[in-house]
Amino acid sequence: MKKIIIILLLTISLALVAEAHSQDEMNKMYMSRLDLKLTQVTKVLGAYNDSQKNMKDVKNLQYLNDFLYKMTLEVGKVRKLIIESETMKPAQRSDATSVVISSLKSDVFYDFSEYINNEKDMKNKAYLIKVSEVLHKRLDASRKALIATELTIAETREITFKYMDIHSQQFLYSYILSFIDISSYLDVKDRDYLATIVENLIEEMEK
Repeated sequence: MKKIIIILLLTISLALVAEAHSQDEMNKMYMSRLDLKLTQVTKVLGAYNDSQKNMKDVKNLQYLNDFLYKMTLEVGKVRKLIIESETMKPAQRSDATSVVISSLKSDVFYDFSEYINNEKDMKNKAYLIKVSEVLHKRLDASRKALIATELTIAETREITFKYMDIHSQQFLYSYILSFIDISSYLDVKDRDYLATIVENLIEEMEK
């Protein structure tokens, strides 16, 4: 009987180790793919920054300069943590994944001790897919709106608050999508955390 118990304990222990290793590999993949997506966001910001060379005489240009600079810095901070996570131990990398997710909105309270069952996880997956579809449509619309507004700026030589608002929306949509479009790599806890933050962001955007 004692031998059977020992074998069962060993089997459970090995299974837990294998599961932990598997999730660590998934965390690595999440971080790697997130870095690629944030690199694309940075390139878009850089492209807008380069386009300013033809806007030197445009009024309120400094507002756009400041926005692009701040957003580039924010993305850079997250990418720095992602790069640092490459040499971390599994437990540290797991914590870093949660910290990276929190960069979306760090003031959202979340209880990491709460148990997330399969039903809740399935709801989170469905919710994130739905949000992704909505934000992709909004992102396309914001891109078209930017083009139309830029034509107006070319005539008036003035950057408006409307233009800045569209820029902010485009960045926010792209930034959120970078996180949720690869959420299948997350464990149930981090996926629930992400869904909680995204829900909070959506509520604020709808106000």
